[in-house]
Amino acid sequence: NHMGFFDKVKRALNIGGAKVELTPPGVLHRGSPFTVSARIRGGKLEQKITRMVATLELLSTATQYGANNQQARNTETVTVSQDEAPGFTLQPGETKEFTFKLKLDAGASAAAGVMAALGTLNKIATQSRESWELKVVAEIEGSANTSGRVQVRVE
Repeated sequence: NHMGFFDKVKRALNIGGAKVELTPPGVLHRGSPFTVSARIRGGKLEQKITRMVATLELLSTATQYGANNQQARNTETVTVSQDEAPGFTLQPGETKEFTFKLKLDAGASAAAGVMAALGTLNKIATQSRESWELKVVAEIEGSANTSGRVQVRVE
């Protein structure tokens, strides 16, 4: 086995390894199921993918301004929906396509939790911002995971 030290490091860090690309799904509507298309492309080596996981996440950031320029910021990430595909072996240069089925619940929101966590500060003003992110992670045996992510709009 002539695998050199740098090859081992590259493999562990997934340099030259598999890449995941997402197709942005367009605007999501609350209460509606939707599908996510993801493509994984093999790198220079054969890699064993233990599973692929698609997640819709809600990132909620609340910033509170109190007296004396106090500021408290709290970010919460809530997993709203998840789907996964079983493992497989990815050949060098091979491309595989996956479709994941996710659902956006009508009432999905993280704001309440963030507000509760911030409730202690003497409030003058609170700003809260929500952003939605879709990510697909390929878990690779013996290597760093690789993932693709896109921001999505929710109406």
